Amino acid sequence: MFLLPRLNNRATMRNVVPFIEASKEAVAWQALLGKARFMLWADLAAVAQARRRADGCTEIAVRVMKSLLKSLEVLEAVAEMQPVGVSELARRLDLPKTTTQRILQTFATTGWLRPVGGEATRWQIGHRVLRLQVPELQGGQLYVVARKPMQELRDQVNETVHLSILDGLDAMVLIDREDCTQNVRTFSPIGDRSPIHATAIGTAVMAHLSPDEIEAIIQRDLTRYTDNTITEPAALRAELDRVRERGYSLNLCCYRPAVCAIGAAILNSQGRPVGGLCISMPASRYVNDHEKIWGGLVNAAARKISIG
Repeated sequence: MFLLPRLNNRATMRNVVPFIEASKEAVAWQALLGKARFMLWADLAAVAQARRRADGCTEIAVRVMKSLLKSLEVLEAVAEMQPVGVSELARRLDLPKTTTQRILQTFATTGWLRPVGGEATRWQIGHRVLRLQVPELQGGQLYVVARKPMQELRDQVNETVHLSILDGLDAMVLIDREDCTQNVRTFSPIGDRSPIHATAIGTAVMAHLSPDEIEAIIQRDLTRYTDNTITEPAALRAELDRVRERGYSLNLCCYRPAVCAIGAAILNSQGRPVGGLCISMPASRYVNDHEKIWGGLVNAAARKISIG
């Protein structure tokens, strides 16, 4: 099957519209889908024409277009309905369940989609979508609401500020960054994935997950990145208790040896974490005496962004 990951860069960049689950902006998302569908037809026509010229066969070109459309309709529907079950998705698109499952699995191998909780019965958008640097990525409510508080926080501490969202229970994905003016500073590219248990944003968000979700993470074989990484279940539970008590999390070289960070969760009206915020700095500039001040600042910024 000729699927999305084999499209040229132009088609991929133009036609896959990211959906930030935290935004819950149904109207805005529908508008983006309409824009994507309009552009999609032009690009698919060009792809089909190129294939027809190469093979000299109109029938092959038509099949390519149908296959591409079917696959992209699945991607669109998952983004709109996530998390969504295979059966529900197949009914929505009037596709055989086996065909739907095959398309989902193909997207999963390249990171465009992923199964919820590792089970192949429910699906949602994967981390690779967030690596697409298209204008629509800046259209989500979370991104828009976070911009000013992030800039204010950056100006207050003159350190880099990160905004990330959950990628299932597997990782945090960076969706925005405000750089400081320091000559030496931390840097992570948009779309970068980082472990939940070893980062400030990750533990801040993890502290506000449900008990079952927390246990699911803790019971995994957690990777130790540095000598400071907390991987022992009891120690990690105790650290999450401290995060909830003080309102911010600490990463003292737990993921990268020379990087420290202080983070806080961004919550919705039900108290569910929809993302996280952190101040990231070289370990050489971390000062223990500043912890409560920085922690209070990042917590206040996260509360300004919190939805609901």
